[in-house]
Amino acid sequence: MEVSILAVICFERDSFGVRIGLDSTVCYLKNVICEKWISLTPLSIALYFCRDNKKNVIETDLELQSLACFAHAKGEPSTDIFVSLVQHQGSTSASVQSEESSSISQCLRIFDGSIEKKQPLKSDEWASYKWDFEKNDKQRVTVSCKNRKEFGCPWRVHASYKLNIPSKFMIKKMVPDHTCGVGLLDLKKPPLTSKLVKELILKDVRDKPSIKPLEIVNMFKREYGFETPYYYAHAGKELAQKEVFGDVGRSYDHLLWYIDALKNTNPGSHVVLDVDPVTKNFKRFFVAFDACIQAFNSCRPLVFLDATFLKAKYKGHLMAATGKNANDGFFPFAMAIVSSEDAENWDWFLDNLKLILSPARRLTFLSDRNLGLMSSVPKAFPQDFHGYCLWHLKCNLRKNLSGKNPRNKYIETLFDKCAYVATHSDFKRAYDDLVRVGGYKVKKFVDNVPFEHWVNAYFGGERYGEMCFNVAESFNSWISNERHIPVTSMLDQIRLKMMKMMSERREDSRTWTSYLCLKIELLLVNKIKAGWIWRVSKSSDSVFEVHSSGSHIVDLGCMSCSCYLWKVYGFPCEHAICAIQSVRGDVYRFIDRYFTVEAFENTYVHSIKPVPNFDMPSESNEDAEINPPNNPRQPGRPCTKRKENTGAAIEETKALWSV
Repeated sequence: MEVSILAVICFERDSFGVRIGLDSTVCYLKNVICEKWISLTPLSIALYFCRDNKKNVIETDLELQSLACFAHAKGEPSTDIFVSLVQHQGSTSASVQSEESSSISQCLRIFDGSIEKKQPLKSDEWASYKWDFEKNDKQRVTVSCKNRKEFGCPWRVHASYKLNIPSKFMIKKMVPDHTCGVGLLDLKKPPLTSKLVKELILKDVRDKPSIKPLEIVNMFKREYGFETPYYYAHAGKELAQKEVFGDVGRSYDHLLWYIDALKNTNPGSHVVLDVDPVTKNFKRFFVAFDACIQAFNSCRPLVFLDATFLKAKYKGHLMAATGKNANDGFFPFAMAIVSSEDAENWDWFLDNLKLILSPARRLTFLSDRNLGLMSSVPKAFPQDFHGYCLWHLKCNLRKNLSGKNPRNKYIETLFDKCAYVATHSDFKRAYDDLVRVGGYKVKKFVDNVPFEHWVNAYFGGERYGEMCFNVAESFNSWISNERHIPVTSMLDQIRLKMMKMMSERREDSRTWTSYLCLKIELLLVNKIKAGWIWRVSKSSDSVFEVHSSGSHIVDLGCMSCSCYLWKVYGFPCEHAICAIQSVRGDVYRFIDRYFTVEAFENTYVHSIKPVPNFDMPSESNEDAEINPPNNPRQPGRPCTKRKENTGAAIEETKALWSV
């Protein structure tokens, strides 16, 4: 039952509204009140409501929730809650949950009374006063102002465990006011520790694991006015990540549990763990969820291969195979954690990838010119096709161009033209122009890259117009936060994102009524408009001549056009669509099934199942222990951004410049 009513909070002559329900807490409500009236603190106020001319104090969450339930049952749209000031002369009922009664951060949590948020109040006038411990043991804590003896400041707090509730710590006595003067405040040296920083940034780290210590420093200055030392920000972030995502080293040992859990909840998934049998050090891990394996069969026969480095303590690389769905969206279906992006690991990754792909399907692989991929792809998939990313090729080309010569942009334009042209004759003309303008170094570079890997006119596979592997880069950007956390948590967070993405896209497709996906339908409309003014001459039942700026031959029987764009993009060109419409043909019959709504729905008809972690062991299993990888730390400052990968062109470039 959904219970939610409007609580009108009244204090003196002012009031405001806030909704309360069965999940509301007194602590949260007090914090909302104190944010509204900054002169108040949670420990200085009490809440009550009136029934039958009697005041009823609200001290517990149950009392607050009962009030909401009672008002809802009576059909009351709102109820009044009054705020009164509390005199801290004796004991109070303010309590907080304690982990370490002896820590300074615990004292701060007691003072502000914020349990869930664990954030110090911005209006605390004494937050940066210094204090001394009078008593500090497992049962009690008493602190007083450091200026008590010199200035006679009466500020003092005494707290101890609440009777019968050992997990609760309660303030028994408190004198809340400082009399030593604001001149003794020290905002540059607040009573911070790394543990307190951890408590304050838990939510931020959970939402953004890649948050930087400098961002934390700036946040503390902006939110609380504190000059936080960088060391505390860094150490607090490490502690927060450990609490939220688990220990980095122990995470490798949890992979054994994760494999069993994954096989139980997602049967049919392909999971491989490679561990050094002698040292028990982690080496490699491959995973492809069953739902993704099945779904890829409805994606275009394109596989984008890339690797991105991990940023947790033990580094490594995340290799991924990504497809493209019927609506031009990326679809990751296999990934692996390896120590480095080399030929051996790419061989291992592609061998596992081969086990989950249909052997009857001719595929096109797209990647950069990484040394490992250039040898591994033809070795694992000799019958398939391998295309190089045009953007990476242009990065390699720039290394053969001199300085900031104004001709460089023109040379790159000619290089693009060589890649995009669809006929051998057009390529020959573009190639001659490129060599004439670029000279010997450019000619040698172009000749050293086999044409069948990057030129449309010579490419044998179905590339669907994909000249770059932006799809793989999109996936890398999509998981940018997850790369900062321990491996088991990272894999499960990626699984969770994929599960949500597949569910959302499944729901979206149920509202589509067209034959083609939305983006493809728009593409078709634009192509139809482009050929409205063209004339068509019929030669036979399937052969036509289309008169545009020039004339082109369209053969509907062979699904080809003399412009070759139908073959290059896997989608009917403007000439073909014009010819089809001239005889009132069905355009949809000539469009590849990988562009249809049906293919999109088949991609997401499968779903990744949840993997509950309530039974994940908190301690390592000594009989099946997996140690972290032995990745030696590289000299120098750690790299945080990926260096431009020029692959095999590095050695080649050096040779060219030495000529």
